[in-house]
Amino acid sequence: MSFVGSSLARFFVFDPRLGPTEETEHEKILYYWPPSTPLNRQQSDIGLSEALINFTRTFSKDRPCEAVHLEKTRQAFYECEPDIWMVLVCVHISFRAANNPATARVKDSVTTNEYESEELSDATLQRVVEQAYKTFRLFNGSMAQIVRESKEDGLREKLSDFFGHYAPTINFKTVDLFSALDGVHFLPVDKNVYLRIQSFVNWTENNFPSIEYSCFLYRDHLVWSGLEQEDMRIMYHYLVNHLLPPFKKWKDPKQQVWPAGIAHVLNTKITFFTCLFDGKWDGYMQAPQGVQPTVASLPMHCPRIQLSRPHQYHTASNGQQQAQTAPDGDFYNLIIFQMLDTTCLFLVRDATKLDARFFTELRTFVTPQLEFLTPILTDHWTKKQGYADDYRYIYFNHMNLALKTSIKKKGLSITREHMKILTDMHADFEKATECVTELMVRTQNDGWVVGRKSDQREFYVIFDQKNANLLEINDEVRKLCSTYFNNIFID
Repeated sequence: MSFVGSSLARFFVFDPRLGPTEETEHEKILYYWPPSTPLNRQQSDIGLSEALINFTRTFSKDRPCEAVHLEKTRQAFYECEPDIWMVLVCVHISFRAANNPATARVKDSVTTNEYESEELSDATLQRVVEQAYKTFRLFNGSMAQIVRESKEDGLREKLSDFFGHYAPTINFKTVDLFSALDGVHFLPVDKNVYLRIQSFVNWTENNFPSIEYSCFLYRDHLVWSGLEQEDMRIMYHYLVNHLLPPFKKWKDPKQQVWPAGIAHVLNTKITFFTCLFDGKWDGYMQAPQGVQPTVASLPMHCPRIQLSRPHQYHTASNGQQQAQTAPDGDFYNLIIFQMLDTTCLFLVRDATKLDARFFTELRTFVTPQLEFLTPILTDHWTKKQGYADDYRYIYFNHMNLALKTSIKKKGLSITREHMKILTDMHADFEKATECVTELMVRTQNDGWVVGRKSDQREFYVIFDQKNANLLEINDEVRKLCSTYFNNIFID
């Protein structure tokens, strides 16, 4: 039996307000992937999507069509901005059992594929589309802002430039519960270490007043951030899932150019690299295309990102506080400095300050500080990794986006069945809000998967005890909570 994983079939953005007549209907299309698709097929897909949205709006004005399930595909709908829709269409996992009539459907002597339609959930696909939009907005600004400045043609150009490289990188093998949660891995450190890092950040910002925001990461774990929570979530997702993975795969330090698609996504048309000093990875992670990283004082070209502004509130007639739509935030120039396992982000609003002298002085300043802090964090990390996790668990806090898990560490693997159960549990918690607080599922191999939700916290654990009953599993969950989460209320 052959197996084919899920893949991206189509991805498009459209505005139903455009192209009001049959002759101008194609103007509704803002972006369509793959771009080689015939125009009549593009119009047909967008017309069908618009019809589904209008039909479902009859029953739910606030939440129209969100997902469509078909035999071979599943579609996720996302209204990224008022009257602007993103639609992602993925092909289901398929199985082909050639020349095996017991397991294959045969029509006219031709073996057809069997599709697993429930492998991907609506919640995970919705999150994939939402992440795609937020990443686009991070580096380009809102679509409404682009239209105001460059009209619809300018928006089409930016969408094509961005998603032409971003869309093919969507990997459905990694679309699971972790994608749906979209959390941040924090690195817990003791008070002294945290104060040293905070002192480093404050000292850097005081010596370089043009730096308005800073972030500090160690081995993909966030230690300190000055950004708003949602901005940090988007930035963290992009760094950990798109920007840093190619860097980690390099075995030869001389291989210091990012794939063209990743550089292009940042809307700067630059090639990334990491400077090499004294035989170690050490330096800035961006520079003009074609510049060799051999001179510390080279002129830098940093990508621009737009931070969100906090929502403004007003008092309604009933006395309750209601959020208003936040205006577009300001653009900042993103500086990424890497030293071994430590990554520092610096955001500067005034681009005129970013000359060769600035980068030379900044590198000279932060290098000795990171040379001092990195071994401390490495020692702290090693001690933390020394503790064995006897359970396979996932913990997520919606309030601060903290994600903690023992899965994918120390060989604690997880099966497709387990991940599907976990994803379905999360979807049930999301739909039922406060009505469902605990779920327990028996697996095919007589194991157990337990999920709990309490006070904006979700907790999942997998047990392999085949002869355990509900009471014994419940006792194990309590034992785990008291051992690993004794300072967190999960009941």
